[in-house]
Amino acid sequence: MSTSSVSKGCFVFKPTAKKNKKTTLSLEDHFIRGCDGAENSELRFKLCHDLWDKIKTGTEALQDELNRNILDSLLDFTRKCSSTRQHSDWASQMRASEIPTAALVLALKHLMKRVLERLMDTVVDDDEEEEEAEQTSAQLNKSVHCSLSTLCAWYNAKTKKSNTVSPGKKRSSAVRDDPQLPPLVIIFKDLEAFNPRVLQDFILICSRYIERLPLMFIFGIATSPSTIQHMLPHSVSSLLCIELFQSLSCTQHLATVIDKLILTPKFPFKLNGKVMQVLISIFLYHDFSVRNFIKGIQLALLEHFHSQPLSVLCCKKKAALLNVMQLGHQDLESIRQLQSFKRMLAKDQLIALLQTCEEILQAAKSKTIKVALVQLEDMLAKFKQLDSSDNFGKVDDVKHARFIRAVSELEFLGFIKSTKQKTDHVARLTWGGC
Repeated sequence: MSTSSVSKGCFVFKPTAKKNKKTTLSLEDHFIRGCDGAENSELRFKLCHDLWDKIKTGTEALQDELNRNILDSLLDFTRKCSSTRQHSDWASQMRASEIPTAALVLALKHLMKRVLERLMDTVVDDDEEEEEAEQTSAQLNKSVHCSLSTLCAWYNAKTKKSNTVSPGKKRSSAVRDDPQLPPLVIIFKDLEAFNPRVLQDFILICSRYIERLPLMFIFGIATSPSTIQHMLPHSVSSLLCIELFQSLSCTQHLATVIDKLILTPKFPFKLNGKVMQVLISIFLYHDFSVRNFIKGIQLALLEHFHSQPLSVLCCKKKAALLNVMQLGHQDLESIRQLQSFKRMLAKDQLIALLQTCEEILQAAKSKTIKVALVQLEDMLAKFKQLDSSDNFGKVDDVKHARFIRAVSELEFLGFIKSTKQKTDHVARLTWGGC
């Protein structure tokens, strides 16, 4: 008896879709897309980018200038700790048995970056630092045994080439007999974020290797130096030779940045009072971060150039005069709607009105002075109506002061004379006489 088997199968063939190459848009493309007034968007992007870079470089240069003293002191501390290990007196030996520790009270995260650059004599990028941390953690996952013994072997291998010892001399200690050995600096970027128990155990272990490794600690403290006392008991803190380094406060940094960068003529972009107050309030009541304050200014800068076609005038005077010639009819109408431009027109109208007053008084005889004083009162009422965008019939103190000055000058020149009446019109108009 023959048997037969039938196998059934279902095979699916998916059509190969054409791979569309994703086009990556540049920063300029993102800026131009959806930009108001696209005809000058490229110029606005260039001006915005230039000011953005000016803020960044100016802030970093200013912070470097403020932190130069503390960085120099920190480097001197590092050299002093290295030289202390070379002396043979009792005090130096006792000091060498302790781990040199710099307690760096940080007002800015930017300062820790500069510490790394000064110690390593190279440029450190924030993104590169994060990438290196990720790569290091990935390498540690590959079953690498991490211990201070391994660190000693690594350090000896790194410094072996630079060690030159003559055959006739014996070296009793690898650390103390060679002044060329660089210190092994361990930086605790944010000390408050560490588990106190883990930190204590780590310091105790490191203290046992101080004879084999020229260790040095840098504590990055964001709050107060008393944090060390709260986190470390005396039995642990006594193993450290602590020296305090304190930078300027955040408020001092911010005040310097505002005075020497934001409010200078070199920086044409100016914030109004409300925006500045919001940024300062966020700084004082939330994060005390100068970096976030600068980011807020950069965000306002980006929004201004992206949404305001007239931002082409936010540049140096020479370039602004050239850009004015490129403005169209719609741009000029937008200028006329600005409150600052309206206030300027109101001032010009006031000057023209006072010139008319002068002509009237020059042509008047002495008997018509009273009528002219009444006309001055009418002119003040008209002057109050110049700025109709605000409350009708009211005038602010600045405009009132300008009118008072104009009337006083007319009186000084002899065009207006005070009378002996009970209610003198000049006094009532200018000084609010009784």
